[in-house]
Formats: sequence, C-alpha cells, structure tokens
Amino acid sequence: MPEHIHTLLYPHRRGDDTPTPFSKLLHDFKQHVGFHGKERLRLVWRKQGRLWSDPLNRWAHGDFDEQDVMNTRGYDRNIFSK
Repeated sequence: MPEHIHTLLYPHRRGDDTPTPFSKLLHDFKQHVGFHGKERLRLVWRKQGRLWSDPLNRWAHGDFDEQDVMNTRGYDRNIFSK
C-alpha cells in the first residue's frame, strides 16, 4: 500500500523524561508532512507536467477542494510495548 506510512514515535524530548502528549506530536508530524508533501508534489508537477495517479493529477489541476485528495479515513493506533 504505497499511500500510507508507518511510524514509531517515542514521545519524549531528548534529555527530558516529561512525556510529550501524543496528540501534539501527531498534529505537528501530520502538518509538517502535509505541507512538505504538497510542496514536493507541486515541484514534480512543474517539472513533469503530471503526477503518478489520476487523483493527484486532478488535484494538481485544481479539481479538488483543499481536503479532498484523501477521501478515505485511516485509523491511528498507539503501540504501548516494544
């Protein structure tokens, strides 16, 4: 499944034993990946004039609203043991 990513996060800052709320980590991570992912897609679109899937090409043409590229819902799961 090339449309998703798996990540393992340890919710502490280096040198600090105070846990960082997972919701904060997830929000920041998704915001960063979403912003830079769209920038990368725009760069590829400008260079090649196309992307590698019909929905992405339609997004690049402006056929979708901002949140319509991913129209199915995934589920985040927390892993509590190693």
